Amino acid sequence: MKKLTTICALVGVLLTASADVKATVLSLNFDGADGATTTVDSSPNGHTPINFFGNAQLDTAEKKSGSASLLLDGSGDYLTIADSPDWDVLADAADDWTIDFWVQQHSYGYQYYLGQRQGGTQRWAIYYENGLGFYSGFGISLAPAEPISDSDWHWIAFCKVADEYAMYKDGRQINYTKTSAVGDITGILEIGTYATMYCFDGRMDKLRITHSNTFDASPNEYKTDTIVFHSPEPATIALLGLGALGLLRRKRKM
Repeated sequence: MKKLTTICALVGVLLTASADVKATVLSLNFDGADGATTTVDSSPNGHTPINFFGNAQLDTAEKKSGSASLLLDGSGDYLTIADSPDWDVLADAADDWTIDFWVQQHSYGYQYYLGQRQGGTQRWAIYYENGLGFYSGFGISLAPAEPISDSDWHWIAFCKVADEYAMYKDGRQINYTKTSAVGDITGILEIGTYATMYCFDGRMDKLRITHSNTFDASPNEYKTDTIVFHSPEPATIALLGLGALGLLRRKRKM
């Protein structure tokens, strides 16, 4: 009975991890050689090209995990990716979306982490202005909260659970809104800038956009929700699968 319970637990973890990987529409790990100006999207969709501008580059001196992180100097450094329906995060009030990444900030002025821009107010963006905030031109916004005043690595997550929205800093909910407003944008995805202005100054690592409620977030007006970081990768899933298969085989021999 104990072995059967273990098998069920492993299969459950396997299915959850597999679903997360399939729902991931952009995954930038920023791994590579020091000073490199190329990176790859390791999601199943493999978006390309990923364009580097200014002095944007990979840096091996500091990273959250892996071999490198993305280094941006706050002065004309940014990345762009062509438009895709894979990040139409505001197009449907019933959809779940998660955007998460790690940052190590070097300065604390007004700056953009990432967003999609079509022009004028046709945009959405995750930004920093005395705290972490989200803005869109469709009446969906999250007021900045939780200032960053150190050079530690911080995990930032934007979670849309149907018509409820929140941002999380290091796993803690920091703001909230609920709205049925929607909007669809056909424009480039910008990382580290807004229209070449308000450029991010620091390092970024492990950026993902996932078409799911990846961390089982439950945003609420009291801002009491918490989430836990996890990063299922194909290699991890393969190992889980082999482990579960081994247990099943041993069960059959009993």
